[in-house]
This record gives sequence, structure tokens and C-alpha cells, in this order.
Amino acid sequence: MEPARFNTCKRGRAALSAIIVEMWMMRYYRSGVLAMFQNQSEKYSIQIDEFEGKVQLTDRYYRESEGRNERTWLNVAFGFRACKNGEWAVAAYRPDLEKASTDEQQPWLGFRIEDDAFPDELDPRFKKWFDRYIMGSWDVEEGPIASLDRVVRQVNAITRCVVSVPLLKFEEIRNLCFPLAENSHRYQDAHGEVYKLIIDGLSKDALNRLGDEFNVPVKVDNDKTLVSLGKLLSSEAVRTAVLLPLEQVSKQRRLVGHNERPPSQSFRAFEEFGKDIRAVVAAMEALRDDLAERLNVDIGRCEERACALESLPTFDENRPIQPNFAIAKAFEMEGKRVVKVRGGETISEPGRPEMEALILEFSDGSMMTFEFASNISQVVEDVPVTPEALHLRFHITHVPPMLPYRPG
Repeated sequence: MEPARFNTCKRGRAALSAIIVEMWMMRYYRSGVLAMFQNQSEKYSIQIDEFEGKVQLTDRYYRESEGRNERTWLNVAFGFRACKNGEWAVAAYRPDLEKASTDEQQPWLGFRIEDDAFPDELDPRFKKWFDRYIMGSWDVEEGPIASLDRVVRQVNAITRCVVSVPLLKFEEIRNLCFPLAENSHRYQDAHGEVYKLIIDGLSKDALNRLGDEFNVPVKVDNDKTLVSLGKLLSSEAVRTAVLLPLEQVSKQRRLVGHNERPPSQSFRAFEEFGKDIRAVVAAMEALRDDLAERLNVDIGRCEERACALESLPTFDENRPIQPNFAIAKAFEMEGKRVVKVRGGETISEPGRPEMEALILEFSDGSMMTFEFASNISQVVEDVPVTPEALHLRFHITHVPPMLPYRPG
């Protein structure tokens, strides 16, 4: 077989395989089904990015339903597919739907669209979802809300590490949703949600601390937060790059929250909102890079450090360490230099659980060992155990340094 003809046949077989997989894996519904879930925010959490989304029960509702002995479950990933009539359909992942409880499957039925409502070719938007989640290609570029979520976390990682406070108070970026209807009101409403997180979410405390760091006087209590943010940026070019997209968000939000807004008009809300969010992503990237350069910090290391900082324990100030506590010995390490660290599993002994331990050796010759101690072996097998009854403690041994001989 000639190479060109072979490749054509190969592409044809791949396309046929994709069609078969798509028909078996997907179910299609009118977009109104998502509005139904949005209107029940006490029960459902919904995410809608440019080409992907997810609807699921909120953790709270799921726990409450378990308490009522109800078997309810919903966690469905979906994309969007263009119909022959130009409308968009929700393309739900069939295995997720089939895992849903019977009651949670029912609302979808009234919105069902048959498979013959679509062109033979996959439109670019649906093809992105299909390539990533069905064909397993992670070369597909992420949606703008996912990008915004990533960049906001990077900005917050920088300010957490440098001034101990995140610049943006809220990180529920993935809960932002593209507008479901193609009209001006839904477009403005979507911007209103962005405004709450990105502009209202600016921390006055973080802005003040950054002002101190840069030796720039800011008046956060008197100025609007965007004005204060602008004062902290390094140049007019950066200010324009950061503030202009955010001012577009503010403009659309004002139409939602002030006085009576004009009547709704037909509008390409989904496409225009996508453009605006990409501009906001670029603004946050410019802010991130400006902060990182001027504070002389590596963005990746800040992310790593901020993640680790979140895992640090919070101490109960009402229960201070007493001198007889085993952990009090650890304060002997303060001011010393570690010259060697040994660690591994301890030799098992009958009746004792397997355990790991550390030995730190210091430059003055002293040593410190760290082992875990638990009361679990004291629990009788037939007695129900509650989490509050179990205790984990450090077992610390301090080996003091040698001292020179002193006569008499």
C-alpha cells in the first residue's frame, strides 16, 4: 500500500473509532439543565469553563443526605457541543451519569437531545474536551478560568512568602462560570462574580504590607483597592497591563449593581466573556511577574514554600508546653548547627508497632532523637474506639554533649 493511501486509511480508522467512542461515552442535553443546577446552589456545586465543566453535590448536602440515610450522588463532567441549529448542547460523560443515584439522574431526562441533532464533524470547542478527557491528550490548552485559578495561586504564593498574607482573599476561582445564555444580562452577571473574587477580594492588609516592602505610601482605607494596587506597580506600562482588564470587569459589574440596568439584549456573551477572562489572566500574569522581579523571588519556589506553609500545624495558645512534656526537650536544639541526620525504621520488637525514627547530631556533640508514641496498644479490641480517644505524641530523647573533666 502506498504511504499516502495508508495514512489516509489510518486517519479514517481513527476518525471512525473516535465516533464510536463518542457515541458510547456521551449523552447530550439542552443547556437549560445547567441553569437548573445553578439555581440550587445549596445543593449543587457547578463549574463552567470555556470547553469543560463539572456539576456535583456540595459536600454539605452530601453529608446531610447521609445523615438522613438517603442514597444520593452526583459528580458529572461535561463539555459543550454545537448542534446543527447553532445552539450549544451539554455533552455529559455517560459513565458519570450512570454512577449518579436514581433521583439525581431524573432531572436530566427532560433535557435530553438525540445524537442526530449534531453535525458529523466535531466542532473545535467540543473537540478540545473530547481530545483531553476521552482520547487522553493533555496537550490541549487549559480553559481561561483554569488559567486564572493557577495564576491567582501563584500571586498569592508570592505574597504569602514575602509579607505573610495572600494578596487575594478568595481562591474559589474554579467556581466561576461562563454565562449560559447569549444575552447582555448574563454577560454582566458573570463579570459581577469575577469582580467579587478578583477586585473585592484584594486584601487591604496585603496591600499595606507590600507598600511597606516597596517603601510606597498607600492609603488603602481611603483609596479604592485598585488605586492602591496601581501605586504599587513598577511602571506605567505594568499599570496599564494590570488595571485595564480589571477596569472592564468593574464597568460590567456596575451595570449589575447600580440603579436599574438597561433591558437585556442578544449578545455573544460566552465568546466575549472568554476574551475578557483571558485579558484578566494576562493582567494577573503581569502582576505576578512584576512582584516576583521586584521582590527577587522564584515563582516556583514560592508555590512550593506556600504549599508547605499551609501544612504547618496551628498551636493551641491556651495549652502551653509544660517542662515535663517530652516535646520540651526539643528546645535544646535552638541555636545549634546540625552536622548529621540519620533516619530509618527501628528494629521491631514483640508487641510494638513498626516505627520510623530520626537522630539529629549537632556540632557541640549533642544529639536528639524523634520517635512517635501512641496509646493505641492500650485499647482493648472489643471496646469501640473514637478518634478523641487516640493520642499521638513525640518521644524525644536528648543526648547532652560531653563536658571536659573537672577535678573534685
